[in-house]
Amino acid sequence: HSHQIRDFQPGTYVMATEDTPGSKLEAKYHGPYKILSCSTNGSYMLLNPTAEILPHWYSPGQLKQAMQALDARNDELYEIEKILDHLISDEGVLYMVKWKGYNSSYNQQLKYEQFDSTGIIEKYWK
Repeated sequence: HSHQIRDFQPGTYVMATEDTPGSKLEAKYHGPYKILSCSTNGSYMLLNPTAEILPHWYSPGQLKQAMQALDARNDELYEIEKILDHLISDEGVLYMVKWKGYNSSYNQQLKYEQFDSTGIIEKYWK
């Protein structure tokens, strides 16, 4: 079987999972985190949004590139302030989100899969 070579540059935003690659369960990713450095054996040191270093190294198989939500500088993290509305479309539910620190002209419709955490969606429906 072939190994996927994933090469992430420092400064790249990634989502990380604690699950070992190839486990049967659907991996739960969290993040996004910023890659600080890569070790000689190919594992990665990550920074969380408050610029703290995560306590352990991640293998490339535990990471996937995070989608950047806006075409702004990629040295900042996008945080959803709140979900304003939703609509049912052919693609499923679309949520209109307001980004923290951005005015409403940046509001964006996201699909469920595009959220890195479902907490804010659960709050919205309560």
